[in-house]
Amino acid sequence: FDFTLPDLDGKPVSLSSFQGKVVIVDVWGTWCPPCLAEVPHFVELQKTYGKQGLQIVGINYERSADPIPGIKSFAKEHGINYPLVIGNEATQNKIPEFQAFPTTLFIDRKGEVRLMAVGARPQSYLEAVVKRLLSEPAPAGAKKAAKKKPAAKKAKAKAKKK
Repeated sequence: FDFTLPDLDGKPVSLSSFQGKVVIVDVWGTWCPPCLAEVPHFVELQKTYGKQGLQIVGINYERSADPIPGIKSFAKEHGINYPLVIGNEATQNKIPEFQAFPTTLFIDRKGEVRLMAVGARPQSYLEAVVKRLLSEPAPAGAKKAAKKKPAAKKAKAKAKKK
């Protein structure tokens, strides 16, 4: 399973860019009450486990013609600290046995979908799955790639300051 979708600024985000990390893909919409109930859990998980190799990505599905302003407002209001991308039908069709919103995919460090949860789940459930996946060893080469990224970000930050 992979995707490349635009984020809220129109920049492409690929699932494969998070290789070597444990990834939660949250398929959701602001119109979906169970989806909204999970947002604080995902914010907390990203804050708690992000430095240990967790990355959450929200694939947003909205019903309006121009959903981005509303999603940006929602993200700011709720302190969303992970990338949000705009989903499309082709991506939804790639999700095995997709049935309903929210759907949460748990992807291991090798990039394999290990678990799919349909419907909202409590924080304790989400955290237990994250801990289990984070405890598994990263594939060879993944740690090196993960270590290079912060240095690249620092170099970009320095370049912007100049």
